Amino acid sequence: MTHDVVMFAKKTLVVLGAGAAHEVGFPLGLELRDRIRELADSTFITRRDDDRERKVRLALEHGDYEEEAFKLRDGLSGVKSIDDFIDMHSSDTRLARLAKVLIAAILLEAEQGCDISEDAEIFSFDKPSTVDGSCYNELWHILKDGVRKETVDGLFADVRIVSFNYERSLEWFLFNRIRNTFQISDRQALDVLGTLQILRPYGGLGSLDTQHADRVPFAGGFSGHTVARCAEKIRTFSEGVADEELSAAVSHAVNESEIVVMLGLGFHETNLRLLRRTRANVRRKVYATAYGFSEPNTIEIENRIGRLFVRESYDAHKNAPEHPRFREMFVEDMTCQKLLAHYQLPLSASRL
Repeated sequence: MTHDVVMFAKKTLVVLGAGAAHEVGFPLGLELRDRIRELADSTFITRRDDDRERKVRLALEHGDYEEEAFKLRDGLSGVKSIDDFIDMHSSDTRLARLAKVLIAAILLEAEQGCDISEDAEIFSFDKPSTVDGSCYNELWHILKDGVRKETVDGLFADVRIVSFNYERSLEWFLFNRIRNTFQISDRQALDVLGTLQILRPYGGLGSLDTQHADRVPFAGGFSGHTVARCAEKIRTFSEGVADEELSAAVSHAVNESEIVVMLGLGFHETNLRLLRRTRANVRRKVYATAYGFSEPNTIEIENRIGRLFVRESYDAHKNAPEHPRFREMFVEDMTCQKLLAHYQLPLSASRL
């Protein structure tokens, strides 16, 4: 009898929040919010004449956005994320445009300084990786388990991803790992990466694929034109919910999943609604990080995602058997990396 070893043991949906990208150097919600406030002020209120500010003004065609900059600088302190603020002011299209341009500029800049940029040299042979302790590395070890160079085209056969992040750090990381681990060309690695379905309810900064019209190089610097292009691809909460085709694709990914892995989420109600499944009472297991949450909040998180993914009547107090074999929910006060490492064997168990 032969063992057909697969990367994930069953059809798996991985849901990514800002906490996952934070493990490779990207800002969390509060930090992103504060960087936006600072950049709004320096670009349109104090009008600093640095290169970054000039590029942002160019992206907005040198329009007068001082009023909107004041709104962002002074209003953002009352919310936890930029997304919340834009959604509260969804009828203000100029405010939304400025916010999207600032988000794009900050994330493109963050790519250059993150742990997996070209300058970080994380994939060089003679330099220890700065991301060995990240969730991306743990995810990679699960994905590649049992995959040979001859079968690399099927690397992502049993996994789908829903990302609530705008940035492309996971794609960049996987591209490099595929290319270097399996010793294939850039083109082959990009083709393999292209088989991974990544659903982005709120859009993203652009493709890494050199053959795509919306390609934006990772950590390649940015111009005013690049910022403007990337900003056009970013969606607000309201815009994400209104995309019926994408919402249907997310529902399908949820319905098909036998395992759900939730990494680095803040469990925003709008995000959870987008994940609402349409096929009830399908047996699946859910693994989720609740790093830094209090015990009452963690119980409520378990109830919310239990009702989403396990059964509509899920109750954390009634539906949590003591023996792990019978548990369906694993909500842990762990970082994303630690959760994947802790449950690596259950997630990557082989099929006979």
